[in-house]
Amino acid sequence: MDISVILGIVGPIVTIVTILGTTLYWLGGKFREIDMRFQQIDERFRQIDERFKQIDERFKEVDKRFESIDERFDKLEKDLKNYVDTRFGELKGYVDSRINELKGT
Repeated sequence: MDISVILGIVGPIVTIVTILGTTLYWLGGKFREIDMRFQQIDERFRQIDERFKQIDERFKEVDKRFESIDERFDKLEKDLKNYVDTRFGELKGYVDSRINELKGT
């Protein structure tokens, strides 16, 4: 075989292999970059999830406080109702006794 025939076959093959190697190396770099960005996004989502967990815990604490406040208001409402009922009963008794005195005189 003639050397020019061999060079005619080997030359394009070497060129194609070089182009493929360079392209694959470039693609590998791009995929590494994409992978790093996805890792950054995953880390941000982890941070956001942690923040949401903290917010959920705070809401639970606020709910407990509101439940406690509701219980205190219920107790105050009952105490106030009892106090008003007692005082109203005393006032009614006083007014009834005064009316009876006036009727008697």
